[in-house]
Amino acid sequence: MRLSSGLLSFLVLAAAALVVSVLLASTAPEKDPCAAAKASIDHGRVTDAQAAYAEVLKDDPAEKCATDGMLRVTDTRCQRADRLRIDGAKAEARKDYIAILAADTAPTDPSVVCAARGLGSIERAQETNAG
Repeated sequence: MRLSSGLLSFLVLAAAALVVSVLLASTAPEKDPCAAAKASIDHGRVTDAQAAYAEVLKDDPAEKCATDGMLRVTDTRCQRADRLRIDGAKAEARKDYIAILAADTAPTDPSVVCAARGLGSIERAQETNAG
């Protein structure tokens, strides 16, 4: 059986296209599952970042970029609460500290330590003012 020149040309082009697609797919950089979350937190959108990291963790609870990102989120939230406390917005700071402490985070996590310290500071100040 002889192939016509048109069919032979088509088969050669199809094979070349297949080889190119395989090569492009194998050399494509791996997509960062946390890229959107990182961009959000880098632009100060902490709530958006937290939601994006949570979405990544829902798909893969062991994804390191997301677990590290969640630590950064809670650290950022605690720093914000510290600023609120220092600026006199103690009620709002208290809410933020309590939310951090209510999160499912290890007791040794720096943001948990930060929140406990900040909340303790508010409570001591209230006791001093009351007494």
